[in-house]
Amino acid sequence: MILVTGGTGYIGRHLVSALVDRAMAVRVLVRNPARTPVLAPGVQTAAGDLADTRALDAAVGGVRRVVHLAAVMAAAVRDEETLVRTNVHGTTSLAKAARSAGVEQVVYVSSAGVYGIRDGLEPITERDAPRPDTAYQRSKLAGEEEIKSHAPSWTVLRPSDVFGPSRQQTAAFVRSVGERRFWLHTGTITLENPAYVHDLVAAVVHALEQPTLRGETINVAGPRVLTHREVIDATAAALGRRVAHITLPRGLTRSGSAAATGLWSLAGRSLPPRLALMSRDVINRGVSTEKARGLGIPLTSLEQAMANVVTSMRAGGELQPVTRS
Repeated sequence: MILVTGGTGYIGRHLVSALVDRAMAVRVLVRNPARTPVLAPGVQTAAGDLADTRALDAAVGGVRRVVHLAAVMAAAVRDEETLVRTNVHGTTSLAKAARSAGVEQVVYVSSAGVYGIRDGLEPITERDAPRPDTAYQRSKLAGEEEIKSHAPSWTVLRPSDVFGPSRQQTAAFVRSVGERRFWLHTGTITLENPAYVHDLVAAVVHALEQPTLRGETINVAGPRVLTHREVIDATAAALGRRVAHITLPRGLTRSGSAAATGLWSLAGRSLPPRLALMSRDVINRGVSTEKARGLGIPLTSLEQAMANVVTSMRAGGELQPVTRS
C-alpha cells in the first residue's frame, strides 16, 4: 500500500492514476472526503490533514511507502507562519508517523526553487548549496531536512516549474503564445528547464521501485536548459506558428531599473521582486538533470512535451485553430 498526500492536486492526480495503472494499492490523504473529487476505482481515502497527528497515524497504518506531495503554496497564504506550520511541521509529523508505523520509504517532492536564482550560466546541480530566497522555498528546504532527519528511508525530488496538460498556468501560457505577435525582452538572460508532469510522475514511480534511489536528492526537469525565448519558440512551433522577439538594449533596462529603485526608495518602499530582477544580467533557474538521467529517470524534451500539451488542449476544445504566421 502506498499513501499519497496531495493526491487530489494537479501532480497528485497524475501520480495516483499512474500508480493505479501499475496495479499498485493506493491510499490518498484527504481533508474532506465528502468534497473529494472522484478517484480511480479501488483507491482508498484517509480523512485528515498534516496538522492532525491522529489522522496521520491512521493514514500510515498498513502502508509500506509514502509519497509526500501536499504543501501550502505561497500564492495561497500571506504569512510565513502558515507555510511553516504545514510545509515544515506537518512534514515532520508525517515523517515521524511513517517511522513509527514501520513504513519503508518516504518520497518527498520538494522544489528546485530551494536553489534560489543564480547569476552564472551553468546549470545548478544537486551538489550546489541551496539558497532559497522566498518563504515558500525556505519552507520546502526545511521540509527536506525534516524528512531526512525523521523518515525511515527517503528520496527527495526537486522538480523545477511543473507544466503539462490541464494545468491552468500552462494553458494560459500556451494561449498567450498563440495570441501574441511579438514578445518584448529586457536583455536579461533568463535560463530555465521546466519539468513535464509526466516526467515527474515517472521519477516518483522510479523512486518507489528502485532501492538505489533511496537516500538520494535528485533534480527533475527538462533534459536541456533553455532561454525563455527558446521556451516561447518551442511552444509556438507546437502551435504551428512563429513569433517575433524584440530585445531592449541592456543599458536601457539597467537605467530603468536604477531609476525605479530610486523612486521606490523615495517612497520608503522596496522595489517589487519582479522589477528588481531587471537589474540582473542573468536569471538562472536552470538545473542539471545529469544525475536523474544517470539513475534511469526518463525525461521528455520541451518540444515533445509542448506538442503533447497542445494536442491535449486541442482535443479538449481549449484552443482555437491557429493559422500559420
